[in-house]
Amino acid sequence: MSRLKHSARSALLALALGASAYLAVYWSPTPQATADLPVLAKPTGNAVIGYTLADSAGSTPLESDPSLLAPKRVQHSPVPGGDAFALMSWLPPPKASPPPAPPPPPVVVVPTAPPLPFTFVGLLEKGVGIDQPKAFLARGDTLLVVATGDTVENNYSVDSITAQQITLTYLPLKTRQTLAVTGATR
Repeated sequence: MSRLKHSARSALLALALGASAYLAVYWSPTPQATADLPVLAKPTGNAVIGYTLADSAGSTPLESDPSLLAPKRVQHSPVPGGDAFALMSWLPPPKASPPPAPPPPPVVVVPTAPPLPFTFVGLLEKGVGIDQPKAFLARGDTLLVVATGDTVENNYSVDSITAQQITLTYLPLKTRQTLAVTGATR
């Protein structure tokens, strides 16, 4: 029984295939055969761009029945000239973040002279054979004897020596520094 159904179904499909092949090959509309069939006609004048159906006389159904005209649609876009498919939301737009604070001004580091590396040891004032006072300064294990106008270690210049203080200039920065004389009599 299933074999009979299968052969009947195959015969029906073969018949449908043959009919569609016949219609595709032999049924081609010619101007004489399509006198009453609608054809596509290009619009003229102020018509909307596109094609409309027209009969063999060239009149369209819209000309014969104006109730067939559809109301004109206006295309709206959320943004003029914008994307019709852009994401839209009912949420308010996000608040713009405040502009970043300007960077702090650079810290200007004014170079300063290092602390004096010398300690006061003693003072030799004017005496026999000494025309100007001399000071004894120590730097670590080294003992230095300096007078006014001397340059010490290529970095310091001795400006003056008094009974109260020794004035030195740090030469790279031209900064004056003083070293107190301890045990001086006033």
